[in-house]
Amino acid sequence: MVVGARFDGTTASQAGAAYVYVLSGGTWTQQAVLLANDGAVADKFGYSVAVGENTIVVGSYNDDSPLSNAGSAYVFVRSGTTWTFQQKLTGGDSTADDEFGNAVGIVGETIVVGAHFADLPSNSQAGSAFVYRRTGTVWSQTQKLLPVSTNGSVILGDHFGESVAMSSMLAIGAAGDDTPFTAAGAVYVFAESGGSYLQQQKINIPSGANGDSFGNSVAIEGNTLVGGALQYSAIIGQPAFGAAYVYEFNGSTWNSQGRLVASDGASVDRFGYSVAVSNNVVAVGAREDDTTAGGADAGSAYVFTRSGTTWTEQQKLAPADPFNGDRFGASIALSFGQLVVGAGEKALSNPNGQGAAYYFTQIIRTPFDYDGDGRSDISIFRPLNGQWWYQRSIDNIVLAATFGASSDKPIPADYDGDGRTDIAIYRPSTGEWFILRSSNSSYFSVPFGISTDKPAPGDFDGDGLADIAVYRGSEGVWYINKSSGGIQIVQWGANGDVPVNRDYDGDGKSDFAIFRPSDGSWWMNRSTAGIFVTSFGVGTDKPVPADYTGDGKADVAVWRPGSGVWYILRSEDSSYFAIPFGTNGDIPAPADFDGDGKSDFAIFRPDGANWFIQRSTAGILIQQFGSTGDIPTPASYVP
Repeated sequence: MVVGARFDGTTASQAGAAYVYVLSGGTWTQQAVLLANDGAVADKFGYSVAVGENTIVVGSYNDDSPLSNAGSAYVFVRSGTTWTFQQKLTGGDSTADDEFGNAVGIVGETIVVGAHFADLPSNSQAGSAFVYRRTGTVWSQTQKLLPVSTNGSVILGDHFGESVAMSSMLAIGAAGDDTPFTAAGAVYVFAESGGSYLQQQKINIPSGANGDSFGNSVAIEGNTLVGGALQYSAIIGQPAFGAAYVYEFNGSTWNSQGRLVASDGASVDRFGYSVAVSNNVVAVGAREDDTTAGGADAGSAYVFTRSGTTWTEQQKLAPADPFNGDRFGASIALSFGQLVVGAGEKALSNPNGQGAAYYFTQIIRTPFDYDGDGRSDISIFRPLNGQWWYQRSIDNIVLAATFGASSDKPIPADYDGDGRTDIAIYRPSTGEWFILRSSNSSYFSVPFGISTDKPAPGDFDGDGLADIAVYRGSEGVWYINKSSGGIQIVQWGANGDVPVNRDYDGDGKSDFAIFRPSDGSWWMNRSTAGIFVTSFGVGTDKPVPADYTGDGKADVAVWRPGSGVWYILRSEDSSYFAIPFGTNGDIPAPADFDGDGKSDFAIFRPDGANWFIQRSTAGILIQQFGSTGDIPTPASYVP
């Protein structure tokens, strides 16, 4: 994490700084303080920041090189734990007061820098953005992006480059765009082609009003884009309630998914001052919200989640120590349930306004995560003696518990809703469930099922707790003992089908689904998106559905024992890919071992008890854990 402090006086008065933090064991520790090697008075280095894997770019929009307030950006790279200055970037044709560096973004070897006050011929402060590519250790400007006129509108004062966001595509805000009315605002989306960014679409709000300033903030992830409109007014005469607009890309066009507003919004809250998006979650800052606990301009942030195409406000966030003028929500960043909110004027001591950043975590119910750190743990159930062994990913400590007997089936899931997987078994001989709560180490048992039932726990009611459930193949019927209360009985399937219930539509609820070995077909009754049927696999394949692409939806997938090949049908576009990983005799055990929101390809090899894990972010891991005859718990629901 990198946090800008544009008024820092280490180098000179208001020259600025940026602070780098790393997360370990749930705690953020400062790793470095970044300073401009030529910092001068009022440069405001740190006004904007962006971080890649081992590269940081910091904007210094009031830097006077080459001319007064022309602006600049600085690139730093990390080797081990040390950050080193790599290069200073300036616009190829910068002039005074361009404020190059007011917004920055980075993905891989590409940096984009906004210059929102750059002048174009006959169009003062139209704005521009500059693209840089790295070759070796050298960054070179490869492109300059400009706003375009819509239906004859002028681009004077568009402030193109006011905000920048990068993912597989590039989004640039132009808060002063005059379509459909003066300064209603716009967001431009660019797609990369042949090493250059080409404009894909210019997004305006059809209902936009004078001064809404849509595009003052922007965020993009995959096919989802959100843009802030901090001056949006819900009531005439009461300005700046603020709003955020969400768009989804369907492969050719960005389509609106609606306007987000605060449920308790008020005039001059400026909801939308900052926005972030990750994995079907949007976070929006309202930095001038007058809160009851904090007072005037204490600020707040709001979290929205998506079910199907509908966004719903889930939570309003505030710091534990709110105070008037903190402006909590001035900046915001979100990545897979980890949220950071800046309070740019937080008073920590006299004089006021040192600023602070607050870290929030979502209770992420990562499967087979016994320590609650958001990563699946290497773990086994040993039928020989009913023992469970797991290695906590948070600290690599190995723990064991005796819970079960040789004929029991392991059914680990989060039954108590604390964000940690609970040790649990199903006893076919009696149809009983035995669950060891991770929250307090107590256990309970429930009779639910018969000897021939297949246990199929899942969160069918979306309350954050796994529900006790069985699939009765002889009848093709599901029986669910909902944690929210009541018994649900659903006909879905036929004799011989295999239950593969997962959340296939990303609405937070487990869907009724079966894999039919007789013809390799999948039948899904999705709780929001409806029925979906597809043929994918053959009768001898092992169904291994999971979210391999990180879009919040389980992907249809199979592992083929004969060849050791995994076949994945992407939920986002129904394309598929295949990857060889494993061999005949292995046990597939997919799970999210590196905590990046994507399930990793993994197999347990009984001969030698070795795990082979292709982590989507952290790379390949090979580790011995367990013994021959053990059941890897991530394979608990693989037939």
